[in-house]
Amino acid sequence: MKTKVCFVAIAAICIFLGFYLSSTDLLHSIDQMFNLSSEANVNCTKSSDCDWVITNCCKETAGGLWECVNLKTFKQTECQVNVICPQMFSPRPTAACTCKEGSCMPV
Repeated sequence: MKTKVCFVAIAAICIFLGFYLSSTDLLHSIDQMFNLSSEANVNCTKSSDCDWVITNCCKETAGGLWECVNLKTFKQTECQVNVICPQMFSPRPTAACTCKEGSCMPV
C-alpha cells in the first residue's frame, strides 16, 4: 500500500513539474539567469531584421529555447552530437520579435 501511495505521489510531482517547466517564460528566465543568450540582438534597423530562433539545439517539440535575435548577426552555435533536450513542447512565442531602439526584443 505504501509503495502505491509513493508511486502516485511521485507521478503527481512529475506531472506538475512537466507542466511547470514547459513554460517558455521559465526557460527564458533560466537563460537570462545564467546569461546564456547570445549578443545577436543588437544593431537592427527594421523589424524584419529580427525573428524568433531556437538557440539551444533542441526542437520545438523537445524543449527548444526561443530567443528574439537579429537574423543578420545571429550565428547559431555548433550543436553537440548528443544534445540532451527536455521532452516537452516549447511553442514559438506569441509575442512579436521587433526592432526597437536598435535592438531586437520581444514586444
